[in-house]
Parts: sequence; C-alpha cells; structure tokens
Amino acid sequence: MGIYNMMDDFRFLYPKKSEIHKNIRPDRQHLNGLSNTYCLFWNDDERKRAVNIIQEINYFYDGLIDGEVIFSGECSSEYKDDLLVAMRQCVYKKMAMFSRLINYHHEVLRKYPKAGHLCFSLDVEKNIGSFEGYAAHDEIMKSMTKKLFNNLKSLALFSHVAAFFWVLLRRRDGYPYLHFNIYFKEQAFNHTIGTSINKTWFNIIKKQKRQGSIRYFLINNDFIGPRLSKGGIAGDGCLFETSTHGDISKKELFIYNDYNGMDMFSFCDINSIDKKAFELYLFSLSKLSFVLPGKSKSLGLSKIKR
Repeated sequence: MGIYNMMDDFRFLYPKKSEIHKNIRPDRQHLNGLSNTYCLFWNDDERKRAVNIIQEINYFYDGLIDGEVIFSGECSSEYKDDLLVAMRQCVYKKMAMFSRLINYHHEVLRKYPKAGHLCFSLDVEKNIGSFEGYAAHDEIMKSMTKKLFNNLKSLALFSHVAAFFWVLLRRRDGYPYLHFNIYFKEQAFNHTIGTSINKTWFNIIKKQKRQGSIRYFLINNDFIGPRLSKGGIAGDGCLFETSTHGDISKKELFIYNDYNGMDMFSFCDINSIDKKAFELYLFSLSKLSFVLPGKSKSLGLSKIKR
C-alpha cells in the first residue's frame, strides 16, 4: 500500500536485526501522537477488561538495547509478548480494512463514475441502568442500524443509493458507535436525503426507548450536513454559526468533532473530494476503527448495485 503502511508508525517496536540501538528512550511526543490517531485495544483476560495498547506501551516502554525492546521491570516478559502480539494483530487488521475500503471505493467508481457520497455517524447513548458493556452496546448499535437500512430500503431515496459501508469507531467514553458512507449514483442530492435518514433513525430510537444522535460531515452546494445533525447530550452540540467581521449577512459555519474527538469534518467539507483526500479519509477511518484481535467485526460493506 505504498505510503499507507501503518507498521511504519510502530517500527521502533520491531527494529531490524541489523539495526543496533543502545539505551534509546522512546519519543513521548511520538507515542502521544499515535494515541491520538490510532484506536488499539485488546481484551486482557486476566484483568477482564479492554486495554489501551498504546497507553500500556507508553507506561512500560523503557527503550531499546541492541535492537531488543526493553520494558520496565513492572512488566513480565509474558505480558510484554502478549501486548506486542496483540498490537501487531490489530494493526494488520486495520491495514487489511484499509485495503478492502480502497478496493471497494474504486469498484464503486468503476460502476458509477459520477457517484456522490454522504458520510455521517450514528450514536446510541448507553443504558446506564442496565450496565451494558462495550460488547453488548456494540451489538445494539449494529442491530439498530440494520433496522435503519431495512427501513430506508422502502423509501424513494434508496433507489439512488449505489452502495454503502460502515466502520465501527469508539467514543471518547469508550463505547462504540458507527460511521457510515453512502454512495449515491449521482453527485447531486439535497437536504431531503438527510431529513429522510433523520426521520427513519429517530423513529427507530424512539421505538427502542433509547436516546441517540446523528452527525453529518459533508457540505456541498445543495447539502449542508451539519445543519441536519441532531441529538447528542447536553453541551455536545453539533454546530454553531457566527457572523464574520460584524457583518450579519455573512455567516461562518463551525462543526464540533466526531464522537471520538477527531476532526472528521476536515476530510469531508469540500464540494468535490479528490482521490488523494478520499484515500486519506479512508486511511484515517481504518486507523481509528475499533478492532480487537480475533474475529470481531468492525467493517461492513454492502453489495454494489448493478
């Protein structure tokens, strides 16, 4: 995948045998940067909870000696090996996800060269009373979004849909949510699409007696997604407008970050996303996907309509 090799970011953990290092401490700024751009977790069976791999590495990592990764004495050699194996498995799953997304994107464009797209995130608030864990909440999210697309199929807008994919992401409080990208057969669509999606989604949420929200990340000539974003908890607004230079006739639109705290909007706020920008958007989604070692599913691809 050329420049899109995620393992390059973690090369300091897997030095080549020919590379000799002595007492080199990690670049804390680099590790902090990785924690802001990657979602790497694994289930620690002993502690019975999900562990943030990068935070664990940052805590135990003590440098490199003669090309060997050294962790502090607090970390057993078994736990160090488990941690590094889990990290590598997660990164490889993310690289495989990115490869699938790129191939899928190109396949859609081959069949629909004038395809447009709409990206948004769906969230369901956790049910505090029932003490739902991440896995249970994950299944609830997937079940409700399956209902969403089953219901959308009965609407006129779905005849314009060419394909769609979803990626499982992780909120700042640790709970999962879903990010969607819908491909339309043509680039031209307006706010009617968003209002139809909103109505369908919130009807499902109401029937399930849950609280939820939706955030759009696209602006074009006929669709200003952030203005259709709805829901969320108090203080977690999706947008605001302010006049510029005191001229009330001129307004500037601002958008809050996605539920994981990342600025998804920076990838999608242009009328026509070029190939490079869209690849970076897919690459960022893959890095931030909530994957665990093993067979957990974090990506869904629909069939491409013929």
